[in-house]
Amino acid sequence: MRSAVIRFLAPVLLAWIAVVTGPDAAAATYSSVSSGYSWIDPSSHTNVTWSNGAECTGGGQRTDDDITSLLNLGFTFTFGGTAYTQVRIQTNGRIQFANQFCGYGTQTDSPRTYPYPLPNANLVRTIRAYDSDLDPSETGTRTTCPAASCYVRYASIGSAPNRRFVVSWVNVPEWGIAGSSFTFQIVLHENGEFVFQYGSSTNASGGSGDSGWELTTSDYQVARVGLP
Repeated sequence: MRSAVIRFLAPVLLAWIAVVTGPDAAAATYSSVSSGYSWIDPSSHTNVTWSNGAECTGGGQRTDDDITSLLNLGFTFTFGGTAYTQVRIQTNGRIQFANQFCGYGTQTDSPRTYPYPLPNANLVRTIRAYDSDLDPSETGTRTTCPAASCYVRYASIGSAPNRRFVVSWVNVPEWGIAGSSFTFQIVLHENGEFVFQYGSSTNASGGSGDSGWELTTSDYQVARVGLP
């Protein structure tokens, strides 16, 4: 696995933390730092069940641009001052709190670009490890993700007060691009911090998605553009 990690520190004084290390931020609630790499093995975690568009709002809602029903975190996670016990996983590398937006994954095929760089009014209350048009569905439009070789899985692990909610995208192909696949994790910590971890990926499309978070269009951070 590639040893690349971004950790987002929980805000102690929200009004005080206003400077972040990423290339693009506004009124940022969180600060980000590099962190030690500790990949969490998802082999025994639960496979995601997509809603087939039933839980989606916004455009898209194809089999490869989908979202889950609400999933229990197993603890209370405070994101931007609001406490949550449930979250949704969206196919294209993000998790969402009280937000069911799906949308499309590709804006142009060549060069490959993506339609929702941060900030975006549709992506409030979201955390995104990498913006790419991922296709984890067996009934995807052009590519498939056989369960034995690639998957999206989640789990709540650990014990209080150090529980974690882990979402893993493993070898997930990119829509319509042969040989393009991505591996990364989002880890929510019970103390309010969250972590992005990146494994071996092949960006055959040449797309350059972003990673970061957004509470509102004026409170967000683009921690990185492109894969680490």
